[in-house]
Amino acid sequence: MITLPGDGCALTGRETSRTRRTDPDHRSNLSKESDMRIALTLAAALATTAQISATAQADDSTRFVPGIWEIRVHSRITGPIELDDVVEESAECLASAEELMGSNMGDDCTITGREVGSEGGWATFNCTYDTDGMHSKATGRMDVVFKGEHSDGTMSMRMSTPLGDLDVDGSITARRVNDC
Repeated sequence: MITLPGDGCALTGRETSRTRRTDPDHRSNLSKESDMRIALTLAAALATTAQISATAQADDSTRFVPGIWEIRVHSRITGPIELDDVVEESAECLASAEELMGSNMGDDCTITGREVGSEGGWATFNCTYDTDGMHSKATGRMDVVFKGEHSDGTMSMRMSTPLGDLDVDGSITARRVNDC
């Protein structure tokens, strides 16, 4: 609600209420004051509309763009096994941001939660691995910000293995390289 000083004028966006004076000597001043308030209100409304339009246009540049995306995950593993700068790379045809948020997970992982908006999103996941008789489980989360034709994010995962618990933390970078 916008409240204008003076004769009780309040604008709520849906209605205008005014308290008018009935004294004939104040009518000309009231009319000038009202005209000025209406002009100021319209100017404020136009400025707000311009800000909203600029924000909407800025948001368009952050939206996910479908196509072939190169995805790179740099991670560091700590625990009984220590590995620095482990790099995984892939290129995939992605039609939606939801696919980017769940791609590169592999067949051994399941997305357990996900929220994806126009500017980014997060996903949680569980993984089960059985390699050469060695069984391990992992839970993790990734957060990604979309920046049009590229995106950045983070990933963290806790893995239970026969050797002990491992923590995997990393960064995710992705960029669109072509149409599908």
